[in-house]
Amino acid sequence: TLHSIVGPWAANAQSYKADIHAENKTAYLGIVLLSLAIVGIRQHKSRFWLGTAIFFALLALGPQLQIAGRLTGIPLPAALLYQFFFIRISRFPVRFIVIALLALSVLSAIGMRRLLSILRSHPWNRAALQMVLTTLVIGLLVLDNFTAPFQSTGIYIPPAYAEFGQEKDEYAIFEAPIYWCTRANYLLYQTVHQKPIVGGYLSRDLAYPVIEQIPMMRMFAYAESSYDIIAQEPAKIAPSILSYFNIRYLLLHSDCGGLRYNTLEKIALAAAGGIQPRQVRIPDRSFAIYTIAQPQKPMPFLGIGAGWSPAERLAGGRVTRKLMTQAEIVVYSANAFAGTLQLNLEATQPTILKLAIPHSASEQSIAVQRGLQYIEIPLMLPAGEQHISCLLYTSPSPRDGLLSRMPSSA
Repeated sequence: TLHSIVGPWAANAQSYKADIHAENKTAYLGIVLLSLAIVGIRQHKSRFWLGTAIFFALLALGPQLQIAGRLTGIPLPAALLYQFFFIRISRFPVRFIVIALLALSVLSAIGMRRLLSILRSHPWNRAALQMVLTTLVIGLLVLDNFTAPFQSTGIYIPPAYAEFGQEKDEYAIFEAPIYWCTRANYLLYQTVHQKPIVGGYLSRDLAYPVIEQIPMMRMFAYAESSYDIIAQEPAKIAPSILSYFNIRYLLLHSDCGGLRYNTLEKIALAAAGGIQPRQVRIPDRSFAIYTIAQPQKPMPFLGIGAGWSPAERLAGGRVTRKLMTQAEIVVYSANAFAGTLQLNLEATQPTILKLAIPHSASEQSIAVQRGLQYIEIPLMLPAGEQHISCLLYTSPSPRDGLLSRMPSSA
């Protein structure tokens, strides 16, 4: 669609791809390249390259045939290869077209040599004819792939990032929300300020414990409500969470709705100790810079570790997660502390809950009765990240488990 002459027509013809990342599902082989390759097919040395081009072109079509963007259900050779994990992670089958283009390039060279050999047998001015043909083919190849002016995007980096870079202290910056449409910008800005950031950009979303374990961090990352079984008030705990991870600046961007979710601004303001943010406006968007207040007495806070089912909101607004066999509760604290972990539990029938608490002499076994109950567990933990393992000693059946509601620490 970048072609200066036929680009607009090609873009219109592929309008059905507007919502499916067309740049990763479209390839242009070229009329001149294909024409020369057809001429070269008749040569004996072209068989290998012809087979290679056909094979990888079929792989580029994907596991099943698509017509006008619609899956037909007709399997293609790639369906066999996509049974292997190391092939499946390539995501976009069209990337196989690179090898097909390489084979077509060799075929076109063979075809060009055949045309030149035909002209050598011409009785009149063979060198001149070969020169004309070579010039004509090069000109057609340039025209077939002509892109001018090449579309480009201007880069603007707000001066605030250079100011961060001038600060000698080591600290992290949390830019929110973290979406595919914003993460690349955050990495660009990082080249200027050179500070650690939360998130970053990868071609695949990987598990990110800081975001997935802590509901408040998840709320900022995705700019949406993040209900969970942790009962700690986000605005109250925000300064402790952000300062624990050495986050000095929280930046709320208008991109992808970060400034449309008002709750985020309220929590961010609380994290900044009530000090209003610095507003930065740039073309087409804006963001607010909150300087995180350092709490005099950092509070311990909780995270949801591995082993829990997804959070579920029940009637009446209650939130639960199910513990089937073993799960973890993560306790973060900037200082050593003594407190109480409070659990609201509901069991389908009597069972035993064993807790392995770090730096504790032995496991704690708690008899859990059928129905709702409230349990308090004393804690005495050092500073840092501590994982409390929760194990169901007996489980009545694979379908039954233990529902946990709103654990908190005091």
